[in-house]
Amino acid sequence: MEKKLERMRATLRRRLAFFAMGSGCILLLAVLASTRTLSPLVGDTHYADFFAGFQTGMLFGLEAVAIFFVVRYLLALRDDARLTALLLEEQDERTQYVEQMAGRYSWRWMTILLLAAAVVAGYFSIGAFVALICAALAEALLTGILRFHFNRQTGGTD
Repeated sequence: MEKKLERMRATLRRRLAFFAMGSGCILLLAVLASTRTLSPLVGDTHYADFFAGFQTGMLFGLEAVAIFFVVRYLLALRDDARLTALLLEEQDERTQYVEQMAGRYSWRWMTILLLAAAVVAGYFSIGAFVALICAALAEALLTGILRFHFNRQTGGTD
């Protein structure tokens, strides 16, 4: 069990580094957006103001998520009981199965919904149509690449 806890500590340290870098990037983007260093290339000030506010809200939401995980992982690194609970939570077979099934079906439905939204958006905006088609294509390509990777990793023939 001690070996598993040490591996979990190493994993949490990598995750902390990832979230710290992500948090720094989010803060940098928020500062650049609030100082109008980064702004949309549209001349309409109403659109630029709306976009800046929306983007700032999204960045603060992402920052809150990053801070939540940083605090959670730091507390787990300092307390063996929390570390053990987190390890057991991540290794729970039922949770892994539920996540696997949710992931299996979510990509299919997401592709269908993106393509349906592209058809509807095509009546209003060619830019939205192209963006949604590209998002569906990127999602399908990512799914294919990940399937290939994990299939090779597990020695499957699928």
